Amino acid sequence: MSSRRVLTGRPLSTAAVLAALAAVLAALGPSGLTPASDRIATRLSPRPLHRAGGFPAEANAGARVVAGEPVFERGAGAEARPNPSAGPSVTVTGQTFSHLPGSTLHIEALVRRPSTDTTSAAALGVSVSTPIQSVPALERALQDPEGVQFREITTIDLAEIPPGRAVSVGLDLPVNPPSPQERSVNFPARAVYVVRLLLRSGDDPAHTEAEARTLVEFSFSRNQRPLRLALVLPIASSPLTGPLAATDTAGLSDRDSIATEVTRLAHLSRTFARAESLPLVLAVQPSTLSDLVEVARSGDPDAGEAVSSLSAIAARKAGAHVVHLPYSLLPSAYYSAPGLEREMRSQWSEGTAVISSVLAASTSTELALPPVDGFDAPSLEGAAELGFESAVIRKGDLSDAEAAPALQPALGQITGGGAMPVYVAYEEVSPALSSLDFSSPSRSPAAVMARLSLAARESGGTRGVFLLPPYRWSPDPNGLAALLSMLEEAEWLEPVPASSLFQEVPPALTSRRVRAVLRLRGSQGGVFAPVQVAFSNAAASVEGLASMLGHESDTSRAVRRALAAAPSAALAPGDPLAGTDLAAQLAGSYDAVNSLVRELASKVVLPQAAGITLTAQNSLIPIRIENSLPQQIQLSVLLQSDKLVFPEGERIAPVTVPPGGFTLNVPVQAEATGAFSLHVSLSSPDGKLVLASQRVQVRYMRVGPLAILLGVAALGVLSYWWIAQGLRRKRPRSQDFS
Repeated sequence: MSSRRVLTGRPLSTAAVLAALAAVLAALGPSGLTPASDRIATRLSPRPLHRAGGFPAEANAGARVVAGEPVFERGAGAEARPNPSAGPSVTVTGQTFSHLPGSTLHIEALVRRPSTDTTSAAALGVSVSTPIQSVPALERALQDPEGVQFREITTIDLAEIPPGRAVSVGLDLPVNPPSPQERSVNFPARAVYVVRLLLRSGDDPAHTEAEARTLVEFSFSRNQRPLRLALVLPIASSPLTGPLAATDTAGLSDRDSIATEVTRLAHLSRTFARAESLPLVLAVQPSTLSDLVEVARSGDPDAGEAVSSLSAIAARKAGAHVVHLPYSLLPSAYYSAPGLEREMRSQWSEGTAVISSVLAASTSTELALPPVDGFDAPSLEGAAELGFESAVIRKGDLSDAEAAPALQPALGQITGGGAMPVYVAYEEVSPALSSLDFSSPSRSPAAVMARLSLAARESGGTRGVFLLPPYRWSPDPNGLAALLSMLEEAEWLEPVPASSLFQEVPPALTSRRVRAVLRLRGSQGGVFAPVQVAFSNAAASVEGLASMLGHESDTSRAVRRALAAAPSAALAPGDPLAGTDLAAQLAGSYDAVNSLVRELASKVVLPQAAGITLTAQNSLIPIRIENSLPQQIQLSVLLQSDKLVFPEGERIAPVTVPPGGFTLNVPVQAEATGAFSLHVSLSSPDGKLVLASQRVQVRYMRVGPLAILLGVAALGVLSYWWIAQGLRRKRPRSQDFS
């Protein structure tokens, strides 16, 4: 992962930066990393195996140190000091799985001696279990480790490993050599075996400090019909860019989480691009691909590598099947809901456009992958109406999971009595396939291979499996690389294109020798009724915003992408939800888009206006509109009043408002005198998005001709009275003077 990232979205706060630095320092430990000059090369020598009766027998472990030097854990210290806080441990980090006579069993393990062990007698014991020849026996061995019987075949001397340090140890043992050898492992039967590694303390050789287990497979010959295998590579995530990225709705709470998602997707793409001979069903969620392109343009190297790796996979001339997907992976209700037909068409067409423009590849409708919550009968019919020829389903999609055929295609019944060829995904390996963690025997790459190996042996005739990881697949990086290597090297396994499973594997038959028809579960559409309401509200708001800002504006395009990507919220970290939880999450995602549009709409306001007094029957009323958006917008102004007539109409549209705002002078004609109200509302030009509204008090006093005449007469009378009064006061004064 790159140490420097340039991502779109909100800037990191100082607190977030400090928290990230604290996490890094905590991971490194108090002493930092061990310099390469302080690493020491250690040659591990085999140790005699003490048999019952005290007679030692030399046992060669074929032990070596990978790359000639130990690998230290982070935090070992600048002077390669032991880490006293770390306890003893043994962890398998790599191995071979399938073995024939004359091959070599290879296991790599990270071993840490106890920090308090100061003796030179520490050792690693290697044991092999009794044969496991059925899937139920394997499950019992994984669930009840104490019930497995072992025989010890060798030990490795750990005297030269300093206490408290983690060192990578390699083990190589010949398998069933042609001539008897003391330094070898002999498997008695064609089966799966548990290999156990026991770390014993030098202070007490009988005490086990740590233990690790893994699985291996042995076969006497290559003469068996291979098991066909088709594998899906899902590339999907919740939004990485745009308005919904870095929000709790998308499940990614900060930029660090987004960077982790980009790294995960880059690792998946890079690892599968290297497995050039492995046929794949490439299932890329177009919204995620679009996000990766945008992040790559920002300068992120992991995103760029992911896009180039996916392009290389899609460009393979054979063995790469790019499946047709909607822009965002959708729940089953979208395939049949009456209110979502338009969105479905938009999702599929947009998804095809993204795959074509970014990967320069055409998508195929040969195979439909299940919705995030699985197929039901109506959604399978919807897939058929979209032109898909076959589908992969899960056992949970069936009304009777026990009716799922073993490793063979069948027919899936759809509404109306029709049927579509389907293949039930091999979910017996799902827990291990999801994680591929070597530290857990039941969830390791070897666990996947062991179940496949036993399934191949128990099946008769030509059979095949379809491996369908979760859409947001996050396997262990080392485990994924190991699994792909095991799949390519297994002699009893033949990776094939998905179409080969339907063409080469005979279909499942009923007891009457007719093709088996599987009934799918009933519709789950009722659970998604709130989703349809939330989508309708969000879609109307987005269309209204686009009519206001312009359909080709950057903001309009970003909000439309957010609406299309909203269903991918179901792919937040963790497994996809189901049922009402999924419906609630999707409704919340659409509500988040609606809230985003409402927040943008709140930037357009009608300032509080004082009362307006009309001086004439035909007047102009000024309406001030404030626009805090950084661009010009278009609006529709709706005027309503019982006492006013609007010569230009009650709706004035479009009204162009520049950034900052302007005053709209509206011609009006008063029909009566007195005080009354005027209701003013602003909306998008298409009327789907209401921006602001206000009620203004208007006063108008009408003055007619008679009132004017009476007023003039009254004024004349009053003027005459004033003049007469003035003359009377002056006349007596003049007589007295004379």
